[in-house]
Amino acid sequence: MASSFPNPSFGHCSFVAPSNPSSSTHFPLSFPRPSSLAAFPPISSTKNGSVSKIRAKFEKFQGEIPQDDTQEPNPSMSLQQQEQQPSVSQEVEEDDSCLPSDLEGAVRQSGEAAGLFVSSGGLRAIVELLIPQLQFLDDEGAQAELWELSRVFLESVIEETKCEKVKAVFPDAGAAALLEYRWKDASFKISSLSDRKPVDTADEIVVMVVPDYQMLENVEKIAAALSDDPPRPLIMWNPRLISEDVGVGFNVRKLRRYFLSTFTTVYSMRPLPSGAVFRAYPGLWKVFFDDKDRPGRYLLAKELISRPDAGDLEIIFGNVAESNDPSFFDKAAGVLSSVTRFMKAIFLTFLNFMSFLKKERESKKMLSEEKKKIKGEVVLMKSNVLDFNDFHASFLDRLHEFLGQRVSLQLVSAVHGDHRNGLRGILGKTAYLEDWITTITPLTAGEATFNVTFDWDEEEMGIPGAFFIRNDHHSEFYLKSLTLRHVPGYGRIYFLCNSSVYPFRTSKKDRVFFVNQTYLPSETPEPLRKLREDELQSLRGGGNGELQEWDRVYDYALYNDLADPDKGSEYARPVLGGSINYPYPRRGRTGRPPTKSDPETESRIPLVQSLNIYVPRDERFGHVKLSDFFAYALKALLQFIKPGLEEYFDATPGEFDSFQDVLDLYEGGFRVPDGLFEVIRENIAAPLIKEIFRTDGEGLFKFPMPQVIKEDRAAWRTDEEFGREMLAGVNPVVIRRLQVFPPTSKLDPEVYGDQNSKITEEHIIHNLDGFTVEEAINKNRLFILDHHDSLMPYLRRINTTSTKTYASRTLLFLKEDGTLKPLAIELSLPNPRGDEYGAVSKVFVPAEQGVGRSIWQLAKAYAAVNDSGYHQLISHWLNTHAVIEPFVIATNRQLSVLHPVYKLLHPHFRDTMNINALARQILINAGGLLEATVFPSKYSMEMSAVLYKDWVFLEQALPADLIKRGMAIEDSKSPHGVRLVIEDYPYAVDGLEIWSAIKTWVTDYCSYYYKTDETVRDDSELQSWWKELREKGHGDKKDEPWWPKMQNISELIDTCTIIIWIASALHAAVNFGQYPYAGYLPNRPTISRKFMPEEGTPEYKELESDPDKAFLRTITAQVQTLLGVSLIEILSRHSSDEVYLGQRDSPEWTTDKVPLEVFEKFGKKLAEIEEAITKRNEDLTLKNRAGPVLMPYTLLYPSGDEGLSGRGIPNSTSI
Repeated sequence: MASSFPNPSFGHCSFVAPSNPSSSTHFPLSFPRPSSLAAFPPISSTKNGSVSKIRAKFEKFQGEIPQDDTQEPNPSMSLQQQEQQPSVSQEVEEDDSCLPSDLEGAVRQSGEAAGLFVSSGGLRAIVELLIPQLQFLDDEGAQAELWELSRVFLESVIEETKCEKVKAVFPDAGAAALLEYRWKDASFKISSLSDRKPVDTADEIVVMVVPDYQMLENVEKIAAALSDDPPRPLIMWNPRLISEDVGVGFNVRKLRRYFLSTFTTVYSMRPLPSGAVFRAYPGLWKVFFDDKDRPGRYLLAKELISRPDAGDLEIIFGNVAESNDPSFFDKAAGVLSSVTRFMKAIFLTFLNFMSFLKKERESKKMLSEEKKKIKGEVVLMKSNVLDFNDFHASFLDRLHEFLGQRVSLQLVSAVHGDHRNGLRGILGKTAYLEDWITTITPLTAGEATFNVTFDWDEEEMGIPGAFFIRNDHHSEFYLKSLTLRHVPGYGRIYFLCNSSVYPFRTSKKDRVFFVNQTYLPSETPEPLRKLREDELQSLRGGGNGELQEWDRVYDYALYNDLADPDKGSEYARPVLGGSINYPYPRRGRTGRPPTKSDPETESRIPLVQSLNIYVPRDERFGHVKLSDFFAYALKALLQFIKPGLEEYFDATPGEFDSFQDVLDLYEGGFRVPDGLFEVIRENIAAPLIKEIFRTDGEGLFKFPMPQVIKEDRAAWRTDEEFGREMLAGVNPVVIRRLQVFPPTSKLDPEVYGDQNSKITEEHIIHNLDGFTVEEAINKNRLFILDHHDSLMPYLRRINTTSTKTYASRTLLFLKEDGTLKPLAIELSLPNPRGDEYGAVSKVFVPAEQGVGRSIWQLAKAYAAVNDSGYHQLISHWLNTHAVIEPFVIATNRQLSVLHPVYKLLHPHFRDTMNINALARQILINAGGLLEATVFPSKYSMEMSAVLYKDWVFLEQALPADLIKRGMAIEDSKSPHGVRLVIEDYPYAVDGLEIWSAIKTWVTDYCSYYYKTDETVRDDSELQSWWKELREKGHGDKKDEPWWPKMQNISELIDTCTIIIWIASALHAAVNFGQYPYAGYLPNRPTISRKFMPEEGTPEYKELESDPDKAFLRTITAQVQTLLGVSLIEILSRHSSDEVYLGQRDSPEWTTDKVPLEVFEKFGKKLAEIEEAITKRNEDLTLKNRAGPVLMPYTLLYPSGDEGLSGRGIPNSTSI
């Protein structure tokens, strides 16, 4: 019964709240019994009382029923029990004026009844029109007619309640999409049961239209959600939630009926052979008899508190006839042959309605068959590498087209499944790209647009949700998009493709592309679900055989392709991954055969074919980036011409004689001698040479001026700049706060002896600005750059090569002005007697003049060599490139392109597999550029595998990393949850703002698709993705306890935030500063070739007489400098088609409005952060922002510029 409490507010609607809202989940809601209605006495059940029975239909009883005495109707109460309840009746109208005159009238009347129920505080209502013809509408697939009637009902509810926020929920996405397009003027919103979020918090009344028993679970979830505070009304119009099908168990049926018992039937119209059962809220249930004395009229036989069941109707109707008459149920069998006046009227209305619709359809068909056609527009690009005109391929494609071997497409229904094909969507007729021969010519460059016309019967096929494309041409092409215009019942549909389509003769299969909508696996329209699974299986491949360029297979392999033992033992390297000694992330599988000398090592392709190394075709560089990459690639292939280079240098080949010689690389440069050009031409393909000299016209070996020396040629030498670059340089992720003095080692003393630091308080006390060591530690003023433990296990072997270096520790003091002052540098070597005897260490302290100053400069160089190698191998390669590749592979293998997490992460994987494959081919391979330009040489990758043992996924989150290194303290009051111990720490300050923006974006995005933790746990694709990532992608760490369990939304958000952070901002911070800082090799030397000069030696005398020459003879040699600078110039460049954080390569990456809105919000936040960074860089009190070299920290600017800009965060680890 409605309560007298104040009405709760529902926006534009006000409803009377029930006194006990929770009761609606247990019993049908009560309603006030109007005083104008009367109850009739029982009809005698004796078989010989026919006269009294007929007379009873017309008897009237006076007296009003007190409203306070009204009880909840009990569905289990019998007719006799109801009639025994104390009641008083009054005179009522006994005719059939309450009955509707036609079908539309019945629908409108049902809307008014539902509206009255809601307005009086009712929360759960059922409206049922149990008319056989309405069932026919559904069974025969003519749902559109049923939907039109539902609109009449919805508008009646809105008119009665005056509510402006009504949501109509239809059974399937196809119907909802169709009606949303057709009913653009509707005053209510439309969704479907298969939507991710069919009901929003803004919806004030929800109407579920013809919900089917197969969707009962969805209906129950919506009902439960609407019961939350404040409760909102739910109306089910013509529900079909009960099924007696074989296989539906008794308990299931019982639960369904229990759920339905929580609803009140506010309107019911049910025809009978000789009458009707009727109820319209707030009235009682009425049973009508056909009036034999008044043709075309009805008499009221009975009023009941609850719905009459079969037994009740048997009592009312069964005794009217003689005992030998057929029973009520026998009569019911002939319902269609004995339709009464009321049913005839409704049925005639229905027939007229159907006839009208049939004529309308036939008229439309006769007017034009063209309305069953869909016009489309396909955008594609020829796959011409480097924009070179491929006349041969173009000619063959046109010839194939002329011979009828064309590019064909077929639309796939998202609404109707084909029972002959596993319920996959019904296929439309084949259509072809039009006018290929005249559109694509040998001179065509860039995009080309083609028209395509599809035959599509919207009434039979519904809405397209995917399409197949088959390329019967000679060559592949890059498919960008398909746009369907004026789709009947929907409008515009867009398919974002961005994929290479190879000829059918090579791929042996048609390609499928899905509409740019987003579905969790459980929400995928059934006709698309199997196609979704098929596509994922295709991407996983069979796990064997050598993969070809047209394959699209994503699979895992060990790093067993770096060695080349067939060339000699000096090119042998251990396999990385799959072992305790050398754990490693997995790479993309290529399937090449093993080498002849080692079956565990995969064979390699020739260096000149490096660009042909297998990666899935859609992971390869785009044509613009490939062109840019080629333009500078020659400088990365200089190992071909090293002998020729040395012949053309001065009397001391291989050495810089002065710092001016180094500066000449940038200020003057030198051109390639003619003889040397012949060496280049013999080793480099002609198209590549053409591209290089087109782009690099100023001279092959003239390098851009690195920013670190652009404003001041000598500022890099200062101690302040040396310390600043640990906070704002290219490797700002290693420095940590010193918490124990002297620094200690974690190396096993039984193996390595005493490896603790030999720095004493006497070494540093005079530079602590009056603090004791203990006071400085307690005040968070001491910091350390510690590479000792990372290098010492390998140092003995490294120093057997041409490298001569140390394991270093650098102590620094935080001054009052926020800058770091180096206090001491400890350089350690393995003990000559053996590792177990500990380290042999020397400590160097700053000096301002004389040979001490030169020795101090060399000590900083050795520390820089350590930091450069660690940066390139660990901070850069391992912690961004290598660790992210398994995520790329797992995402493509386990998450469909329709999956929300795929759409979230996919932009952050662009080009990663391609650049990593090229790295394996020319950079990190045995004898590759990395071994030639960094100090660990042949032990580089092996060393990175050992350090991978310490990698922890959750510690890659910036706040966690800062806390682990002691550079921040947890503080809930701080903006990002942590407080920095060095306030002017540019990388951390800018990074935390970027981190928080990413996390907010990920939170908003994931929260839209995942409303509960259960949704995360029940997402089959997500769980498979995370399981495979841990067990295969990072399989050597599968048993680590720190992996998130992926059991709740929080874990999903944290995981995705870390992935995006690594791929974008972290990589940008450690990569794009390489040339600005290390392009001038004296500032960041990568190799040391001599040990520190000992007093009394010729090297020491040279250090005294010509310190610059001694310095240059100690660090990286000339040719290695050229190689190293050439390499980092390539790695530091932003390509012209770069897509930066907060951007997408297409604005139509999804159709969901909320994700688009929060992504726009993310972009605006990044723009605000960039403005804040600019202001900080202009703040002269923040001395670490630019430092003595006057080089503002811009590496974490969200937006970027092409080339060596030193600014910008690309979405992905792409270079």
